[in-house]
Amino acid sequence: MIIRPATLADAESIAAVHIASWQQAYKDLLPQDRLGQLPLDRYISRWNQRLQESTQINFVAELETEIVGFSSVGPSRDDDAQAHTAELYAIYLLSSTWGKGIGKALCEKSLKRLKEDGYQNVTLWVFEDNENARKFYEHMGFVFDGKTSTFEIFDIVKSEARYERTL
Repeated sequence: MIIRPATLADAESIAAVHIASWQQAYKDLLPQDRLGQLPLDRYISRWNQRLQESTQINFVAELETEIVGFSSVGPSRDDDAQAHTAELYAIYLLSSTWGKGIGKALCEKSLKRLKEDGYQNVTLWVFEDNENARKFYEHMGFVFDGKTSTFEIFDIVKSEARYERTL
């Protein structure tokens, strides 16, 4: 396994992993019919844009030259963020690689980079009903900070919980 910085050439592969991961990770949390219709071209376009943004740092995980996961981090987007607080925007993996240490490696690489960049704390948002993700982040040293939020996706309202940890 190789964890490396993402490049613009990775946009299509990251988009494909993003969609496939959503379809598996959220199959019991979001409507299946909507998950089955996620548009690859739109995700590729978004990833082309994200990979050109200077504030977002992205890593990919490769197994035998195939991108099987990614992570994204950067400055916290929260209104109540303290100085030197970053945010883990995403970690997504192909379901065939779950439980193999790839998510942990992506998380560790991302957190190391944030610390090198001078951040002192990091937060993330996770669906409140996503027990697998919550357990993973707790295992990585994150704790629920008591803050929750709601947002609408696919015409349903979902609740999120914010987690944090010191770097």
